[in-house]
Amino acid sequence: MVPTLLWLALSGLAGCGDNEPPAPDRIALAPSILRVAAGASLEVAASYVGADHTLTAATDVTWSIGDAVIAMVTPGAAGHATIRGIDAGTTTVTVAGQGIADAFTVTVTGP
Repeated sequence: MVPTLLWLALSGLAGCGDNEPPAPDRIALAPSILRVAAGASLEVAASYVGADHTLTAATDVTWSIGDAVIAMVTPGAAGHATIRGIDAGTTTVTVAGQGIADAFTVTVTGP
């Protein structure tokens, strides 16, 4: 009886996998169009997009800006950031996390 119970207990543990969601396919931003006037700010939020198109808050991402003469990015909490327009032009903001990185175009218009 004891060997049977032990086998059942171990079988049950073997069936317990880690129930982590699959790795995301890409990162999405909201809003999806990053357009801001020089001197103004835009709040953005990053989400991971899974293969099944479900969104998960991207709370662990890092942010970087391509051209700090055009815009600057200030990371916030829980996957949020603030993009501030500096001078008219176009640059990119790169958002990275969980082994993936995506670049998004930022357009800064004149004041």
